[in-house]
Amino acid sequence: MSCLTRYGLVFVLVAAFLIATGGAVHSAPHLAPNLAAAVAVSPAVAVPNQQIFLSGSGFTPATVAGGNGPAGVHQITGLGSSGIIVSGSLLTAPHVNYPVDLDSNGNWGVSVVVPVNEHTLSGGFQQIKIIDDNGVEAIGSYTLPTRTFSLNPSTSPRNSVLTVIGTGFPASNGLGTGETPILIEYAGNAIGHFSADANGNLSAIVTVPVNAAIPSTNVVKATISGSGQTNSVTHGIPGAMITLSPDSGPAGSVAAISGTGFPGFVPVSAINADGVSVMPLPGPNTNSLGEFSSTIIIPDFPVGSRAILTTAGGVSVVSSFKVTDASAMSFTTALTTNPGVSIALEDVTNGDNLLRVWSFNNATKEWFFFDPRPAFTTANTLTEMVSDQPYWIIVVGNQTAILNGKPRSLYAGWNLVPW
Repeated sequence: MSCLTRYGLVFVLVAAFLIATGGAVHSAPHLAPNLAAAVAVSPAVAVPNQQIFLSGSGFTPATVAGGNGPAGVHQITGLGSSGIIVSGSLLTAPHVNYPVDLDSNGNWGVSVVVPVNEHTLSGGFQQIKIIDDNGVEAIGSYTLPTRTFSLNPSTSPRNSVLTVIGTGFPASNGLGTGETPILIEYAGNAIGHFSADANGNLSAIVTVPVNAAIPSTNVVKATISGSGQTNSVTHGIPGAMITLSPDSGPAGSVAAISGTGFPGFVPVSAINADGVSVMPLPGPNTNSLGEFSSTIIIPDFPVGSRAILTTAGGVSVVSSFKVTDASAMSFTTALTTNPGVSIALEDVTNGDNLLRVWSFNNATKEWFFFDPRPAFTTANTLTEMVSDQPYWIIVVGNQTAILNGKPRSLYAGWNLVPW
């Protein structure tokens, strides 16, 4: 091929190119730079509704044209494909304020609030993707702890106080997202709404309902408002119980009786021993927790085990007392002919019911007294109780007591008792 022919071919090709491009020469199209972008999350473990800090590096620098921020910097806009995506969902106000300006080198930092949704409430590993307005993206991560929920104590009577304890619940903050109410229910009945602290820790004081069944096991549930997410644990209400002390002895024994787990603020309506009423006068009442204490006298039963049936507030409990042979027992009060006053009246002084004992010697026309208070230890003039002698016994409240081996009914104030 001649030189003229070769140049002619080149001319034809150039002419064809100019015709195809309209005579203009175009530069190469713009491509996003190949940047090593990275995202850091602090803290690495957070709870829903907690504020966290995100920081990024290696995103689009201001030297790349097209930035709409101050001095031409690029941004994370929340528009189109640009934004902060948490667990697959674009983060929006009030959890973040867009736009987020990058600096001239493509670095940035912003505080955001972890959203409260089905993904974050499920706990575990969470992904955060950041995309700037130039399409540069990076992925970071953090962890949401699994929620815990418990009670202290796990077993207690009606009207008792429980502490509801939880971790990993939606946090409270002073930002626009505020707090997330948590409904606490006992056996399906609402007790109240509570909220976790800034770290997602829940601590609430609740009271066991007074109408809960005795005994029963009940579900205590925490429901996060607006989510349907729940945590639950069981609380047990024990059955009523009676304790006798002593739980054995001869007929005529005085036994202390105490009850727990009954309905609160009700009278004890019956205490029967093998069908015979042994209710003291006045009868006891339960306190706010369903507890009571009193004393009973065991009737003149033959040797053997006897059922003690106690009823209060419609709840009945059976316990037992073993009647033993009196000849096999040794009681200081019964065997001492002239016992010291404190021993003779032990059944009264042990309960701090005794105020004073007076005795009058008709032969000498003298009064003698015994006062159980320590201040009168050296002043007391009555030193023994003598059979068949009368004594004035002053007590604080009504009581049935064993005196000189026999049950006696004492009433608040002065009681003339032949020993």
